[in-house]
Amino acid sequence: MELLAAGSVGRVAVIAGHEPVIFPVNYAMYEGRIVFRTAPGSKLQAVDWGTRASFEIDELDPVAREGWSVVAVGRADEICSAREVAVVAEATGLETWATGEHDHWVTVVPERLTGRRVRRSS
Repeated sequence: MELLAAGSVGRVAVIAGHEPVIFPVNYAMYEGRIVFRTAPGSKLQAVDWGTRASFEIDELDPVAREGWSVVAVGRADEICSAREVAVVAEATGLETWATGEHDHWVTVVPERLTGRRVRRSS
């Protein structure tokens, strides 16, 4: 959870139609939930109430051949309450790198966390 809380860019994976898809997103943590913003489109269409999703962050050093990754698996939901959106927006200050309106807020509630560190063997 510490690594998730320290990051700001990750990838969310969902099933859209019959295909797995992965999207890069800016994110923040709020009360143990991963939160990201999105515009109407494929990410939002893929997130239905209670959709299973995976979320991944990592850090890699190709020169040292070291790195780590964290994968959270859980339920994804859109935050539909304007009041809750306002609270989460103020608490996180979450902004997106992509231009345009990103008025839809989505949470992933981690139910399972896995992680891995890779270090060059001596």
